[in-house]
Amino acid sequence: MKPNKLIAKLITSCFMFSFFLIGCQKDADVSPVDVSFKMISDKTWYLNYAKEGNTVRTYIGQPTYYITFLSNNTTTDSDGLTGNYSLSSNANKLKLSVQAKTKNGSAVTYSYDIVSVGSNNMVLSFLPAGQTSLTTLYYSIQQ
Repeated sequence: MKPNKLIAKLITSCFMFSFFLIGCQKDADVSPVDVSFKMISDKTWYLNYAKEGNTVRTYIGQPTYYITFLSNNTTTDSDGLTGNYSLSSNANKLKLSVQAKTKNGSAVTYSYDIVSVGSNNMVLSFLPAGQTSLTTLYYSIQQ
């Protein structure tokens, strides 16, 4: 092989390899809050199970509680609450906070720890006031 062709092939190979490396770099600026927001927003989440201490209640196949989170940070639920929600992260724990109002205008504020979230399933937990056992809520979207 002629030296000029060899040099041209080496330059082309180095260029392609560099382009490949640059194109495959992971975006380190993506936060868990941003990813979780994209996972939960613009969906209606239906409660499937509630685990209260050692008691598990199932709601599959029956009318149940649901909550909708929209990408404009508003939320509505089957109890008639409407308001705003936000996601935050503290010490590697994700938190979902809601500030809403009832149909008669009373303010309601609550928050959950996000145990896990995916594109079709979400698990939230909280410690009810005056209780010592966590309540865990298992949601899914209906397709």
